[in-house]
Amino acid sequence: MPHWELAITDLQSLNRAFPTDFAQLKITRRVGSYSELQYELQIDDPNASEMRIATRATKAYRDGVLRFHGTIWDPLVVGSQGIQVSCRDPYAYMAWRRNQAQKTYTGIDAGQIVSDRITIQNALAATRLRLTGGNIQASVNRTRTYNPGMREDEIIQELSNVERGYFFRVDPLDGVAGVQGDLKILYPNAGSTREEVRFEHGPGTVGNVNDFQITYTLPVNRMTASSSNDTGGRISSSKQDNTSIGSYGLFEDEETFSEVTSTTTLGEYATADVVPDPPVAYTLQPNATAPKLFDQFDAGDFVRLRIRRGPIDLFTWVRVTEASLVIDESGVESLAAITVEPLTGAKASDPPELVFRKRIDALRRRQESLERKVENIVIPAPPAPPSTGAGGGVSGDPTYTPPSDPTPPAPPPPPPPSKPPTVVGGQAYGVWYGTMSSPAGQFHAVVNPSGQDTQVYFEVVSHGNTYPAVSLPADNDNHNVDVGPFGSFPRGSTWTVYVHANNASGEGFGAIGTFTAPSVKAQ
Repeated sequence: MPHWELAITDLQSLNRAFPTDFAQLKITRRVGSYSELQYELQIDDPNASEMRIATRATKAYRDGVLRFHGTIWDPLVVGSQGIQVSCRDPYAYMAWRRNQAQKTYTGIDAGQIVSDRITIQNALAATRLRLTGGNIQASVNRTRTYNPGMREDEIIQELSNVERGYFFRVDPLDGVAGVQGDLKILYPNAGSTREEVRFEHGPGTVGNVNDFQITYTLPVNRMTASSSNDTGGRISSSKQDNTSIGSYGLFEDEETFSEVTSTTTLGEYATADVVPDPPVAYTLQPNATAPKLFDQFDAGDFVRLRIRRGPIDLFTWVRVTEASLVIDESGVESLAAITVEPLTGAKASDPPELVFRKRIDALRRRQESLERKVENIVIPAPPAPPSTGAGGGVSGDPTYTPPSDPTPPAPPPPPPPSKPPTVVGGQAYGVWYGTMSSPAGQFHAVVNPSGQDTQVYFEVVSHGNTYPAVSLPADNDNHNVDVGPFGSFPRGSTWTVYVHANNASGEGFGAIGTFTAPSVKAQ
């Protein structure tokens, strides 16, 4: 049976507590969004005081492998019966970040654009998220301009949703101070094809799904986009799918835009939002015999779905978009729910990735054409003020000339160049202290903070402990850091000690040697 462990950390990834009296552990893994962890801690647990929103994080290990790392999010609910804790991986921060300065990318790989967006936001304040070159599968070059005010997660989603767009997920990260997850750009496929993984319900199947729900929503087969003309009055453009209207009847909607005076652009908006066929979503309730998350599949993978019930006889490829794993107090795992996206019109022998991409690209193509149109819009310059005899005038007067907009402020200067701290040297000692009946460790290091506020802590390998962080000032001097004595070590045992130094630019790391706990206390 798998074994799960939790660790409560600060936002620099330093362990603060190891709760053991937790229940209702639930981990939800997603592709194209953030993953979540939820659990309940007894109110009397000695670690309860460490449960703080936005300033603490949780790591979840399954058999020693990190499966989740994210900040304690809302809602954090404290009651007489316990503390209900919700955590989200660092992609959730991107919904709270907005672009602060106009930026244009010309012919840049979409994954590299995302990497730049994350770099820009981390320069403002840490997002706990990183995207390295090795996590980008080369996708498609894009030309994009982003104006101030746009949410960063919307930028990432927009690049993902266009024709030939990438997929992405966040994998938890351990051992890097202040970083909780790696964002991975996946192209051209969201995950792996798992021929052996099957979810089935009904007579003549393996029956590893207890229940299912297929949700159909109505189509939108006629869409009108409207705005106002420069001289007043409504302008609009409508698009419709006659085949869909013949099959389902007329379902019409209208959307309104401001400051759009081109009927061609309005037509592109309308075309992009026509949905000719009823959208379908599948939600499954697996049982104990269903394939296991992490062991047999992950979010983004292609698996088989078989449903035989009443009028439904379905056997097709589906892509896993979300899966939730629940761990009870005994450590027994079960899939609570799984959401999949079907591949309509596919044959059993068709490669699922090819079928899936053809289908979604047909939908993305309309949006892509709209975006190209919007990118090429040229806003005309305001008319020149009248010359002789125009006068100042007032609003409503034909001679009135409105004042020009104020010049926008210059963008903030780039942050000064910086680098991680360095560990210059150090040493560890085995000592007796006071009336202690067993020896302890005392640690010394020399650290240069490299001009930034720096935190230093010591790690004793295999002992399972790290020792309190020491703060260093933002200068370029070598500092002596001494802590201890700490811990209780068996007599004559030998231990390796490492020192970690962290600042906003990264981590300095080094071994300061081993120490042997004395066997006999000196008289």
